[in-house]
Amino acid sequence: MRILLITGSFPPMKCGVGDYTANLASGLAAQPDVEVGVLTGPGAEAANGVQMVMPAMSWKWRDLKKVVRALRDFCPDLVHVQYPTEGYGRNVMPFWIPIVARFMGVPVVQTWHEPLRWRSVYWYLPAALLRGGLVVAEPDFSELSASWVRPFLARKCMRFIPVGSSIPRVALGPDERAKLRSRFCREGERIIVYFGFASPAKRLELLLEIADPSRDKLVLLCELDKGNGYQKEILDAISSGAWRDRTVVTGFLPPADVAAILAAADAAVFPFANGVAFRNTSFLAARAQGTFVLTTSRRHHGYSAGENVFYAMPDNVPEMRQALDNYGGRRSIQANDAGEWPHIARQHLAFYQELLGGFGR
Repeated sequence: MRILLITGSFPPMKCGVGDYTANLASGLAAQPDVEVGVLTGPGAEAANGVQMVMPAMSWKWRDLKKVVRALRDFCPDLVHVQYPTEGYGRNVMPFWIPIVARFMGVPVVQTWHEPLRWRSVYWYLPAALLRGGLVVAEPDFSELSASWVRPFLARKCMRFIPVGSSIPRVALGPDERAKLRSRFCREGERIIVYFGFASPAKRLELLLEIADPSRDKLVLLCELDKGNGYQKEILDAISSGAWRDRTVVTGFLPPADVAAILAAADAAVFPFANGVAFRNTSFLAARAQGTFVLTTSRRHHGYSAGENVFYAMPDNVPEMRQALDNYGGRRSIQANDAGEWPHIARQHLAFYQELLGGFGR
């Protein structure tokens, strides 16, 4: 089977969907009798066993002919398009690709990584109109989406396939863990970590209220830019007052370094405004290391010993502060698998085969 994945972003571009697509591409390419191509923008790095198709895409209307040429040259049995990605920007053209591919006689699968809102109509309507396969990143995707899209979802063959993390699972020995911890804190202090993008929905500012500056060192595994209004507020808050000299902002780090710091931490905290979701790969990465994770949820509440995760109500700072005191430093005896990418790839492949079996009927 020849599969062409289409994505606006691909490593080293900083985009969660791009990282996801790279892992999926490598996982699919490792399956027997599968050839994988990736159509993406310039600057992408080749993934293992994957053919890169990069005709300098800018994702504007003039590039539609490049998509047609790529489809003819690669001659896929199936096209799989990822939405949304940072690389598409605000361009509409990528959302017409499924219709173009279907017009050329190529079966199409789409992945929608986020539930759709009303403001999404302008972009997603062309892609929504097309019947065919749809992979979603939430089991209750329809209920989480705006009402306009639900009739279109009913016409599609929809499949929930959980995402995986791009961060590997690591096992630190006692000496290695102690050495890494000494980079950030003194003996007797706690390392509290946040990992992921910094945006208002992530409520990173609450971490400054949840943690205790008298005994905690914050390690922010993210980039903070003074040109971004929200991120500037975080930078201002940690450069003065109680958190001055008690916070480290690492910026972008390689996946192996992120994994090691997560594994060495006493807790990873994700105080999301709307609660953790199945698609939050930063949460999955931290949980996989066996580190105690504190996050928010409207579905779950309290401490889950099997996961080593405490689920608090969003914005409930006192509850989160108490949970950090009660469970911080605990480690899961059997950490969760971070990636499961071979399994994720096999789930996709089975879905592709199912769709191809019914194509044209």
